[in-house]
Amino acid sequence: MSAVSEMRKHRDKHNLDIYKECNGFLLDDHVKYTKDGKEVEGYIYCFRKFDYTWFAWIYTSQEDFTLKDCISICNLTKIEE
Repeated sequence: MSAVSEMRKHRDKHNLDIYKECNGFLLDDHVKYTKDGKEVEGYIYCFRKFDYTWFAWIYTSQEDFTLKDCISICNLTKIEE
């Protein structure tokens, strides 16, 4: 099974894919954001809401599914491929 299939299976098993869309963003979208003054890229793993704010968990790349950040949706910009 491919790494992508494993990641999606894990996300499904733990109900991390319940919100497939949030404010125009979709799971696995390629996004960028600014952190510590630097522009960072990644892919959306899942969405979660804390209080009134939606956040996206970001993984490193399509080859490396290491989770690296939790970013407010309002700080993301979609990268069109």
